[in-house]
Amino acid sequence: MRSLAVISTLARSFLAGDMVADAVEARRPRTLGRPWRWLRPLEERYVEKFSQGTRPMHHEVVRFFLEDADFLRVQKKYRREIQISEWIAEPQRMPPVDAEREWGLPGD
Repeated sequence: MRSLAVISTLARSFLAGDMVADAVEARRPRTLGRPWRWLRPLEERYVEKFSQGTRPMHHEVVRFFLEDADFLRVQKKYRREIQISEWIAEPQRMPPVDAEREWGLPGD
């Protein structure tokens, strides 16, 4: 599979739910079909970069992957083995922000 398609699909998977490493990791087997060991560090770097503030846009996550040297190294090394197992298309949710507590709105 072409690397940009993999990167785009992986970005959609990362964006498909809660932005914590465990939640991102839980979507991993659905997306790539196997537990790649190199993904956990990538997930942690993603959460560290994007967990504060608003949810990033798809193109920002793609750019993050394209600028992540470790990801590019393993993606190149395993390019023939990495395959999309399932295309995740769950809706994105806005993550809660600290100011939300002061709004007085009912919870989920």
